[in-house]
Amino acid sequence: MIGYWRERFDLLRFGPAAALVGMAAAATGDSALTTWGVDTLLALTLIAQFRLWDDLADRQRDRRHHSDRILATAARIWPFVTQAVGLAAVNAALVLQLEGPTPATGLLVLNLAAAAYYALRGSERTVGSDLMLLAKYPAFVLILSGSEPRPGRLVLAMATTYAAACAFEVWHDASGPMRVNQS
Repeated sequence: MIGYWRERFDLLRFGPAAALVGMAAAATGDSALTTWGVDTLLALTLIAQFRLWDDLADRQRDRRHHSDRILATAARIWPFVTQAVGLAAVNAALVLQLEGPTPATGLLVLNLAAAAYYALRGSERTVGSDLMLLAKYPAFVLILSGSEPRPGRLVLAMATTYAAACAFEVWHDASGPMRVNQS
């Protein structure tokens, strides 16, 4: 399991993403610096959970396109599934405790939507499927904004986070469908 996290969860990439989500969530209200720190740590665990779910859902595709990845070559996936379920339970408990029942319900809806998305999407990546997958980042902002965010700030924070996630995806994934090839 440690090899998976070392391979697929680079803190130099996902740490700044979590900080952005935490900052965006904190900016939706009258938050203190400590709120940003807690939101960033919770964003990191949410990103980890959904990263693992993404990789579990992409296992067959990764066997074709990234056959060297740990999860693609794993003989048993139950340890990975167990860890994904564990992360989901921890995240739900933390969101309920720190943000309240409404954001916890939002996280439940996001988890159900992600499960439906993974079950219904096609076998190959498309621009639409990548855009849908990246929608989790503004959803994280909504969840971490608590029960009473300022609406204007919330919309701006979610839109900015989504734009940043899309820009990063285009920049870092040379083989992704959102990338405009200059060849």
